[in-house]
Amino acid sequence: MYIISELVWIDVLFITVGVVANAIVITFIVYFIAKLYKLRKIQMNLMKRTCPEEPSEVFRKLEQSKSIMEESK
Repeated sequence: MYIISELVWIDVLFITVGVVANAIVITFIVYFIAKLYKLRKIQMNLMKRTCPEEPSEVFRKLEQSKSIMEESK
Protein backbone atom coordinates (compact mmCIF):
# COMPACT_ATOMS: atom_id res chain seq x y z
CA MET A 1 0.00 0.00 0.00
CA TYR A 2 2.78 2.39 0.90
CA ILE A 3 4.65 1.66 -2.36
CA ILE A 4 1.53 2.29 -4.47
CA SER A 5 0.81 5.64 -2.82
CA GLU A 6 4.47 6.61 -3.25
CA LEU A 7 4.28 5.80 -6.97
CA VAL A 8 1.04 7.77 -7.28
CA TRP A 9 2.66 10.84 -5.69
CA ILE A 10 5.67 10.54 -8.01
CA ASP A 11 3.29 10.22 -10.96
CA VAL A 12 1.31 13.28 -9.85
CA LEU A 13 4.56 15.20 -9.39
CA PHE A 14 5.76 14.32 -12.91
CA ILE A 15 2.39 15.22 -14.43
CA THR A 16 2.39 18.56 -12.59
CA VAL A 17 5.93 19.37 -13.72
CA GLY A 18 4.98 18.44 -17.30
CA VAL A 19 1.88 20.64 -17.26
CA VAL A 20 3.83 23.60 -15.85
CA ALA A 21 6.62 23.13 -18.41
CA ASN A 22 4.09 22.98 -21.26
CA ALA A 23 2.36 26.09 -19.96
CA ILE A 24 5.68 27.96 -19.89
CA VAL A 25 6.55 26.85 -23.43
CA ILE A 26 3.11 27.80 -24.77
CA THR A 27 3.35 31.19 -23.04
CA PHE A 28 6.70 31.90 -24.69
CA ILE A 29 5.39 30.80 -28.09
CA VAL A 30 2.37 33.10 -27.79
CA TYR A 31 4.62 35.94 -26.58
CA PHE A 32 6.99 35.62 -29.54
CA ILE A 33 4.12 35.35 -32.04
CA ALA A 34 2.59 38.52 -30.57
CA LYS A 35 5.97 40.26 -30.74
CA LEU A 36 6.46 39.26 -34.39
CA TYR A 37 2.91 40.42 -35.20
CA LYS A 38 3.60 43.77 -33.52
CA LEU A 39 6.86 44.18 -35.45
CA ARG A 40 5.05 43.36 -38.70
CA LYS A 41 2.34 45.88 -37.87
CA ILE A 42 4.96 48.57 -37.15
CA GLN A 43 6.70 47.72 -40.43
CA MET A 44 3.44 48.06 -42.35
CA ASN A 45 2.76 51.44 -40.69
CA LEU A 46 6.24 52.64 -41.67
CA MET A 47 5.66 51.50 -45.25
CA LYS A 48 2.39 53.44 -45.37
CA ARG A 49 4.09 56.51 -43.90
CA THR A 50 7.04 56.49 -46.31
CA CYS A 51 5.05 55.60 -49.44
CA PRO A 52 1.37 56.48 -48.89
CA GLU A 53 0.50 56.53 -52.58
CA GLU A 54 -0.28 53.59 -54.77
CA PRO A 55 2.57 52.46 -57.05
CA SER A 56 0.52 53.22 -60.18
CA GLU A 57 0.08 56.79 -58.94
CA VAL A 58 3.82 57.12 -58.46
CA PHE A 59 4.49 55.85 -61.99
CA ARG A 60 1.90 58.25 -63.42
CA LYS A 61 3.60 61.19 -61.71
CA LEU A 62 6.97 59.96 -62.96
CA GLU A 63 5.69 59.84 -66.54
CA GLN A 64 4.28 63.37 -66.14
CA SER A 65 7.60 64.67 -64.90
CA LYS A 66 9.41 62.96 -67.80
CA SER A 67 7.08 64.56 -70.33
CA ILE A 68 7.53 67.98 -68.68
CA MET A 69 11.32 67.56 -68.81
CA GLU A 70 11.16 66.64 -72.51
CA GLU A 71 8.93 69.63 -73.29
CA SER A 72 11.30 72.01 -71.55
CA LYS A 73 14.24 70.88 -73.74
